[in-house]
Amino acid sequence: MAASNEAPRFRPPFGGAECVVINPKDHRGYHSIVAWCISLGATSREFVIGECERAAAEEAPVNAIYKTSVAPHDRDKGIEGTWVVVDDIASPESRARVELYTQAMVDHEKRLAEWRDARKNVLPLHSYTLSFPAKVAVTVQAASLQAAHVALAPVDGKLHHEVKQVVPAFGGSMRLLLDRSAGELVATDDPDHKALPAPERRMPLGT
Repeated sequence: MAASNEAPRFRPPFGGAECVVINPKDHRGYHSIVAWCISLGATSREFVIGECERAAAEEAPVNAIYKTSVAPHDRDKGIEGTWVVVDDIASPESRARVELYTQAMVDHEKRLAEWRDARKNVLPLHSYTLSFPAKVAVTVQAASLQAAHVALAPVDGKLHHEVKQVVPAFGGSMRLLLDRSAGELVATDDPDHKALPAPERRMPLGT
């Protein structure tokens, strides 16, 4: 199966998208800290990233969720808080929510790695613009032949005028360009202009 051009998106099991932290450079491998903060309703990415940075600096356990605080007088004595881990969560529901979010992050990183590996063998895409000669007949209701010319290819200072964009089956886009000076009358019900209908010519656009 060909690799998709679009990287897989992370879909959090809960919490808003504004505080999603999925870049390993931000969470430093501390998925559980992210999950814990989101489960508590954190809305600041900066706060979550800061907690992960502190955990990395202090070499906290990989399954840490937060660090306990200490009173100022204990801090003056050199007493510091300790890192609480997932297994210390007393509520089974809270632990399950943290584990669910953590697993979602791990699964996303796995899918992203697989996508990147698949993309290594995909040739880069380039844009190609090709010109196809074609006869295009366009009918418009107008009061005069001159007005029909203006309606189909308005004067805009360019030789060609874009009138429609078509999306071919093979991808990309196709534009129909009309040259006002090249308009040839092939059929009309205007009695002031007698013209025999030209043989109908067809050329498929999606080739």
